[in-house]
Amino acid sequence: MLIAGLAIVASSTLMNAPSSAEQPPGDPPPGPGLDLIQRSCISCHDIYMITTKRKTAEEWSVTVGLMADRGAEITPDEMQIIEEYLSQNYSKTAQ
Repeated sequence: MLIAGLAIVASSTLMNAPSSAEQPPGDPPPGPGLDLIQRSCISCHDIYMITTKRKTAEEWSVTVGLMADRGAEITPDEMQIIEEYLSQNYSKTAQ
């Protein structure tokens, strides 16, 4: 009886454990792009909202452009740095 009870508790615990898809992602890699994101984007977006996305370089470029159009305070040079950072670290092919 005790063994059956432990088996039920163990299976219940495993069923309720978060899957890898639900676990928060690791910290973003350091770099000038991250510094700019933390300065310019985090006032509106949680860092994990940004870093859990996967986009092509072109899609990141469009997204960063849209954010600049909506008021993100970044220069064209900073936009390029952010786009490169996101494309390198959060592309559809990045693991």
